[in-house]
Amino acid sequence: MANWSGVNFDTSSNERISRVADTERNLRLEALLGVEIEIAGIRLRQITGYDILEFEYAENKLLMGGKPDESDFCHFLWTLRHKSEKKNQKKIFKIVFQQMESVSFLEKVYSLIDSAFHDLPAGGKKVEKSYEANPKVWMMGIIDIIAHEYGWTYDEIMNTPFERTLQLYQYILKRLIGDKYNIRNPLTQKASMAELAKQQNG
Repeated sequence: MANWSGVNFDTSSNERISRVADTERNLRLEALLGVEIEIAGIRLRQITGYDILEFEYAENKLLMGGKPDESDFCHFLWTLRHKSEKKNQKKIFKIVFQQMESVSFLEKVYSLIDSAFHDLPAGGKKVEKSYEANPKVWMMGIIDIIAHEYGWTYDEIMNTPFERTLQLYQYILKRLIGDKYNIRNPLTQKASMAELAKQQNG
């Protein structure tokens, strides 16, 4: 991780970095509070660990990679519909088909996915192996540590917004590893690097 202790940013740079930091903090607060999300008029809840594994099991391309089609978006939004959402499946699917050409709609969906993984430590999905096939479920290490440290049940962990789980996971790592582990603030760090590049390039 970059060390910014010896870098002096001007007032404008600091203001831009601060705005990004506020955005990053709000993303975390939304996960901690379980804030309802709305995309294309559809009320959605926060993504949980269960959701992520269900999407992976169903090979939903929004999370697994590749070019997603309408069925991936329909599956994604129907799964995440908030309990307060009154639209039925047919109505939600109709909205998806209408929105597939909307850049704003696509950006909001991908932003929701990104926010769920925001606090995932670097290499969080890495699995050590000497062969190409990967029979392991990458999330189990996170589940194991949370269960061990807090005494939560599997269902409690998996029904928690995943970004909330990852925030706790980062603080557990910080407590166990100490100064060798730094809490990731990817958005703020990226903004700081951009401002540093501007400064160095004049």
